[in-house]
Amino acid sequence: MQGHNFQIDKEPLLAIPIFAPSPADQKRVADLVKRIIECHSKIAKAKTSSELDQFSRLASQWDSEIQATIEAHYDLSKEEVKMLSGQVADEGMSS
Repeated sequence: MQGHNFQIDKEPLLAIPIFAPSPADQKRVADLVKRIIECHSKIAKAKTSSELDQFSRLASQWDSEIQATIEAHYDLSKEEVKMLSGQVADEGMSS
């Protein structure tokens, strides 16, 4: 601390591996996010269970595409993906 403020050194922050996607990848992910937002507004207005299921599946599919894109950019292994999603901790607790 410095006075009443926390001090952060920039070197550790610069070591964080942050991927900078290409403009095309940024646009693709942004478009998927817009689709998901639109789906959620349609889910809120769905009048039948089939509409609800259809929009929910689409939103889930697009969310999975975003997740796969991020995993590919960071070159994550299946074990790393499990760890980040909390599945490893869950599996360990059930043993």
